[in-house]
Amino acid sequence: DRADVRARAEWHQGYWTLELARKHNTNSALDVKLATGTCLWVAAFDSSQIAHTRHQRPIKLSYPAL
Repeated sequence: DRADVRARAEWHQGYWTLELARKHNTNSALDVKLATGTCLWVAAFDSSQIAHTRHQRPIKLSYPAL
C-alpha cells in the first residue's frame, strides 16, 4: 500500500536523486512481491500547479538482490 513506501529526494549539481524504500513483500493484496526481474512502473510528480516537469529519460530502479 502507499503507506508502505518511504521516499527521500535530494537536488545536487543539477540532478535529482530519489530514494524509495519498501519491504520486498508487504503481504498486501494491492502490492506485488519485489524480486529479481520484477518490472515496476514509476511516476514522479513535482506537485507544482503549473509547468509540471517531465522525464527526459527513463527512470532506472535498482535494489539489492534477495
